[in-house]
Amino acid sequence: MSTTLSDRLFAWTDALDALLHAAHPHTAEDGPLEAHFECQEPRRGQRYVRIVEVRNGKASSVHAFYDQRTGDVYKAAGWKAPAKHIRFNLLDDASFTCMLQRLDWSGHYLYLR
Repeated sequence: MSTTLSDRLFAWTDALDALLHAAHPHTAEDGPLEAHFECQEPRRGQRYVRIVEVRNGKASSVHAFYDQRTGDVYKAAGWKAPAKHIRFNLLDDASFTCMLQRLDWSGHYLYLR
């Protein structure tokens, strides 16, 4: 059974959500943590798609970008554009596994080493 790009995206954002909630535990008295990661809908003809951290219903920061044609993952250079170098590839099994092993909710795994 082949893995699709959307399967890998859900696995990636679910893992980010789990790490975020583990890093910021809340009790019932605090109320629920209203934060999660999601893919923003790409506009027509848009090559790169943002992975954003959503807090209290609003996109608060860009976590990363991915190329919807190739599955390449990039660190965010800013709100509108990715940094130059490919960090991981969602469709390559070895690269995806490496990404999940290094993953952290704050994005340090996206820095070049």
